[in-house]
Amino acid sequence: MMVRTPDSSEDLFAEAATNWALQKLYKDLAVAKREFAPHMRRGLTETEKKHLRGL
Repeated sequence: MMVRTPDSSEDLFAEAATNWALQKLYKDLAVAKREFAPHMRRGLTETEKKHLRGL
């Protein structure tokens, strides 16, 4: 049996983009991040977004 390997993390988590409202999720989590960790970088990093899609 052959298993298809995704070409990129975008391919790997494509299902998340179709099943979730990712932009709303990113916005809501960025607000929470600013509230609970104001000393951290504003907004979500691309790495954080990638990991969220992988959940």
